[in-house]
Amino acid sequence: MAPGPPKRGNPKAKSKKALSVDFKKVKTKVGRKLPPAKNTTKIEFQARGIVVPGQSVAQDKSGLAVNQRKQTLKELLAQTTHYSERTRKDALMGLRDLFGRHQKELVMHAVVVIEKLFPRVTDTDKNVRQALVVLLRTSILPHLPQAMMKPLIPVIMAHVCSAMTHLVIDIRVTACSFLELLMQHCSNLILPFFSGQIVQHYVSLLGKGGIAGQAGTRLVNVLGSLEQFLSALKRNTVSLPSGASCATHTWGAQLNTNHQALHAYKSALPQGNHTFGLFAQENQRHHVSKQETSSKGVLGQVPYAATPLVAVLLDCWAEWCPLVKGPNPDATSLESLVIITRCLCHIFQTITSEAASNSSSKDLSSTTPLSVPDHGSEEWETHLCMQQQFLPALCRHLLGSFPCTAPAVRLTPKVEEGLVALNMGVCEVLLQFFPTSFLEMKDTFVNVVLQCIADALHGTMLPASEYASGFSDPKLAELHSKYLVQYIPGLVTCVPSAWVSPLLEAFTHVFKSCNSRSNLKLVCLSSMSEVLLPGRNSGGKRKLQQTLVPVEYQSQWLESLPKLLWELKSSHPNISQAVLEMLLHLGRSSPDGSPLAERYTGLQQAMVPFFCTFLKQRDESRCLYGPFINLPKPCQELATDLLFYYTSFSPLFLKVLAQCCLCPELDVSVAVRIVEVLQQAFCKGAVELSEHLSFLLTLLMGRLTSQTGRTRKKPQAETEAGATGSGERQADSRLEIQKRHNVLVGVVCACLAQLGDGHVLLQLMGPSIRLELEEQTHLDVVQGLFRVVAVLSHKDQDSDGVFLPEPLKDLFPKTAADFLISVALMHDINGGPGNLLLCSSAKRPCMMLMTKSPKFTRAVLKFLQGVLLKVNSPSLKFQKERVAAAQVILEMLKTEKLDRCLSSAKDLFKAILESLEQLVLKVFEVDGGIHSSEGRDLKRLHEQLLTATNAQFGSEFAVS
Repeated sequence: MAPGPPKRGNPKAKSKKALSVDFKKVKTKVGRKLPPAKNTTKIEFQARGIVVPGQSVAQDKSGLAVNQRKQTLKELLAQTTHYSERTRKDALMGLRDLFGRHQKELVMHAVVVIEKLFPRVTDTDKNVRQALVVLLRTSILPHLPQAMMKPLIPVIMAHVCSAMTHLVIDIRVTACSFLELLMQHCSNLILPFFSGQIVQHYVSLLGKGGIAGQAGTRLVNVLGSLEQFLSALKRNTVSLPSGASCATHTWGAQLNTNHQALHAYKSALPQGNHTFGLFAQENQRHHVSKQETSSKGVLGQVPYAATPLVAVLLDCWAEWCPLVKGPNPDATSLESLVIITRCLCHIFQTITSEAASNSSSKDLSSTTPLSVPDHGSEEWETHLCMQQQFLPALCRHLLGSFPCTAPAVRLTPKVEEGLVALNMGVCEVLLQFFPTSFLEMKDTFVNVVLQCIADALHGTMLPASEYASGFSDPKLAELHSKYLVQYIPGLVTCVPSAWVSPLLEAFTHVFKSCNSRSNLKLVCLSSMSEVLLPGRNSGGKRKLQQTLVPVEYQSQWLESLPKLLWELKSSHPNISQAVLEMLLHLGRSSPDGSPLAERYTGLQQAMVPFFCTFLKQRDESRCLYGPFINLPKPCQELATDLLFYYTSFSPLFLKVLAQCCLCPELDVSVAVRIVEVLQQAFCKGAVELSEHLSFLLTLLMGRLTSQTGRTRKKPQAETEAGATGSGERQADSRLEIQKRHNVLVGVVCACLAQLGDGHVLLQLMGPSIRLELEEQTHLDVVQGLFRVVAVLSHKDQDSDGVFLPEPLKDLFPKTAADFLISVALMHDINGGPGNLLLCSSAKRPCMMLMTKSPKFTRAVLKFLQGVLLKVNSPSLKFQKERVAAAQVILEMLKTEKLDRCLSSAKDLFKAILESLEQLVLKVFEVDGGIHSSEGRDLKRLHEQLLTATNAQFGSEFAVS
């Protein structure tokens, strides 16, 4: 069927829809509000405030102390109490900038600054509290003196204690950071008055109502601050002398909890004696009367302040220990356990120090770790009480995870270090109970701890386990061995005999393997000294005990000390001083004839390189000075003093000491000390007479072996050649050398005068002196020999006043004449007041000999006349010598002390005048500038000599 046509719509209906209505009628219902009209005016509005803190552009701040943002101290302090956290933080940062630019503002307004800032300790915003910590650490506490901080401490501690007891845990944790800062800068002002409150706050914070069971990082922060507090408390206890009285925290003092303010400005210390008493005098917790407590003694008393803190720390240990036992220990938990062990060590060491401070017979500063107390003393009872009170709980908690063994898989370095530190920490905690535990040997942990210590000293930081071998780390071994080595002296005295040898073997391994320049070596030396000389650090109040160290270990230790001195050179004088002090104490304390004294003397050969070494190169001798020359003077004096305790001296060692004394780099006072010590050693029979005289003559003759291989032996000609260079510097240097030599000669003369008969000594030394004079040595040597002869020949049975042995009778007058001529030449060439002083001091011993003996004076004049008779010698040297000889004769005539000796030499002076006159005529007959100059000098001296002889012997003495 075909579709039909489309249907068309209704046109009337379309036009009806297209019509629009102008006004629509709104139908309203009863009870409804009519809508507002469209042309109604809206009267609602909104407003916002713009807050611009610190807006002070229009103010003139020229001359005021401002920070980078042009803010003054008053403005910044006002902004610290602003309601906006960001503004308070910016104000604290602005104060840091201000105090960095104007530090005087802090000192001038310290009270206002402290009062305004410390309320921010309890600020609700964490960033503000952290900014305050930074401000206090960097800009305030380091720059305020103790005297200014003292009156502010009550205000500061009121806010800190308030923060430690705050309801918000974060504020309590941050308060520990503030307390840690205060312990670093002013612990001595806080501990005497607030330590009891602080301990209570830590017990509350670490307990069930505090951070127990919360994040490990919070626990680490709190335990870290507790460790700082306990460390400061221990230092405060140890620093006081025995019997001293001080208001401080006492572990045994019972706190008054009945009438105590929560945030008191003053400490709630017990009334009465505030010394370092360890235990309370009454036991209210267990309702024990004073009479019952005193009858039980110290064992019946309980350390109240320490007991709850130890209990809380052990609860924390039990909470976090399971996270460490697994194959992959948690680093944060491991760190917490390590800090707990340190806190426990501080607590127990403080208790022991308090007990030792009550004993007037003990010096805390010299007490070594694990020193065994006297049986029945208060310190002895303290150890027993600690053992009964704390040891069972410690063994129950600590031994469950001790020792930590090597892991089956390689862990991170931080975790490995934590495991090692945990083992060492547990060892140190349990070591505090050893002195009394070893006496009964009932404790099962003894062998475990000793084995762990021995393994650690050998380098095995983590013992082997079922799945892995032992873990070793040299850096960790050196770090922890410093603490373990300190316990060796105490352990040797109280461990069973079976453990002495293994511990000493481990200690010897550490001492030999560690670097000679490390701090570990210094700690080993201190412990070694205490082991060899037990009781030496008791300040002389306790006699030295007999050492328990086997002979083999004593020999190994002593033989290594000289080598250590050579290895140290002069780079670490503190370690060298420790070695020398130890050797000195060994020498003082070893009885004569004992094995220790024999081994001490046997070190002499090994000590030679420390002083000086002689090296032979073909026919020459070369000297190599050791570290002794370059060490500080205190070390040199220690090395000198220990020489006295040698029972004998070898010739080589005496030669080495003489070489050091003659070294110009060595202080002359140290050289004098060496000579005096050897003189005392000779008096007690340690040095033979021949060797001692050889040593003294070596100092007199000044035979130095140079470092270039040549012998410093200056003939007379070399002296003249060296004297040609004039100048103040050369004269000053010469003067210093002369002074040094005069000091040594004076000491040698004093030593020789103490040895006995001077004539016998001159007979013994005569051949050596003659041999030296024949070699034309330095003028200083000749002067020293003259001085010795003048001292030793002061008594003579003959009429003549000078005694000369046979080897010197014919040589000494000629040497004296040559010496006087050389001194006159040195004065004429150099001149100056310094050389005049040298010449006058150099001629004094020779003049002293001539004043004693007319015979000796006449012999000297004959040799001087012989110089004038050398007319046929045209060389410049002999010309100057003739002039110098005439000057010496003229000076002898002008010396009043020689008048008696010269009175019998009239004929000799006539011959001298004749010889001098002939010499003048002979010189003027020869043409030449040099000869004529000499002639003028000789003629002038002839005239002066003629005048002097006429004045001495009379006018009839004139020569025609």
